[in-house]
Amino acid sequence: VYILLCLLRDRHRQLSVWAQPAPVHPPFQAEEQNLRRTEDRHPKPRHTDLDSTLSHPQYILALRYEIHMLCPGAPNAKAHQKKDRNDILSAPKAVSPKPTLNSSTALRDTIANARAARRGAPKYEADEVVKPIKRHLGLHGPEPENEDNMHVNLLRRRITAARSDGKLNISGMGLKTFPDEVLKMYDSKNITDGPAWYESVDLVRLDASNNEIEDLGWEFANVPTGQDDDQPCENIFLGLQTLDLHGNRLRSIPSSLRDFEHLTFLNLSKNCLGQLIPDIIINISRIPSLRELHLAENGFSGPLPPFSGCSELEILDLRGNALIGLPEELSGCSRLRRIDLSANRIFEIPCLILPDLTTFNVSRNPVNLNTLMTNLAAPKLTLLDISMCRVGSLPNLRSKFPNLTTLLASDNSISTIDDVESIRGLEVLDIKNNDLRSLPAELCLLGLQKLMVGGNPMRAPRREILEGTTERLMEWLRSRLPAGSLDEEMF
Repeated sequence: VYILLCLLRDRHRQLSVWAQPAPVHPPFQAEEQNLRRTEDRHPKPRHTDLDSTLSHPQYILALRYEIHMLCPGAPNAKAHQKKDRNDILSAPKAVSPKPTLNSSTALRDTIANARAARRGAPKYEADEVVKPIKRHLGLHGPEPENEDNMHVNLLRRRITAARSDGKLNISGMGLKTFPDEVLKMYDSKNITDGPAWYESVDLVRLDASNNEIEDLGWEFANVPTGQDDDQPCENIFLGLQTLDLHGNRLRSIPSSLRDFEHLTFLNLSKNCLGQLIPDIIINISRIPSLRELHLAENGFSGPLPPFSGCSELEILDLRGNALIGLPEELSGCSRLRRIDLSANRIFEIPCLILPDLTTFNVSRNPVNLNTLMTNLAAPKLTLLDISMCRVGSLPNLRSKFPNLTTLLASDNSISTIDDVESIRGLEVLDIKNNDLRSLPAELCLLGLQKLMVGGNPMRAPRREILEGTTERLMEWLRSRLPAGSLDEEMF
């Protein structure tokens, strides 16, 4: 065998097997066919190294052919033939083209094969593959923080910023109690970054709205600002000018709130303070600097307790409660500019003298409009909202409120407009969703800038005109005027 291999080596050095392939003996025809199918996967060698050349399948087949031709009766030839046949057949085969099918069948087969391959493929999480590579290359960053750590770090950053500008915003953080970090934000032991404690400024604005806080706690009113135990306890919130606590679950407020002498804005709307309205009003009425107070949607019921201590109050928001009356002492808040009493149960308005009142909202109340006109003295009133107040007719409001420019009277039972001159001077008139059957044509002569009359059971004008622009409605009203009326008005 060794001599035979040496002869074959010399022969292959002289001849080019690739240029003139040797004839294939019948016992090796199947191997040759399989070999042709795998030629693309086994490129032809570009060198004459015997060891590398003999490892190629085609050279193996040629050697077997030479051995078979020279030694047809060699022992174990069939065994070697069977082994070599299995080796060649186990080599990677080129994918043979499938018979042509129609397009829909081929598409279904392709989709089915893709799904089968996807189900059979090993599943890896993206992080399992990417993280080791990034860690090996040194590209991996810090581990992601969990939700609790994110809230803690966010709270610390906001506290650090608040020590510099005096404005702390902790709204919408899902807090169930008032954070201890805020109560101790000026403690030198807790200051690790930002300005030093002696460079910190006092809090002037605190926004803790839209959380789940039920109780501010005793510490909210008694927090030491001194760094030594010998110094007296002072409230770090005494310098607040704006305090926003709306959208929580507060059931009480600290009595020390009345000591916030610089507080100008207080929002306690959307809490659960309905059972404490007397105590709340007493504490709030002792804040002399308060200018804006929001107590909407707290479940207050009954009459509003006496409220006269806030001499600087300008805006009062009591909407969305169940109040049935107002105190006459409200006249003591002589600087009130806007009052919102919508969505309550107020029937009568007491005698109120409010010289600076410009906006009065009593919508969604069963209020008596005649009593309102009689008891309310507001010479500067410019906007009156009486929507959904069961009003049957429009009185002469301009005679009582000479500066009235906006009247909102939608969703009532107004059936006619008897005195058109009582509306003269208005700029905005909203009488949608009433019982009006017709419109006086003289409305186009009153100088209205916006007229809203949609939702009334009128046959004329058409619906697109009723619910369209004011200019188009005015054009239709002018067309309904008697001849010469427009010229007389212009003159």
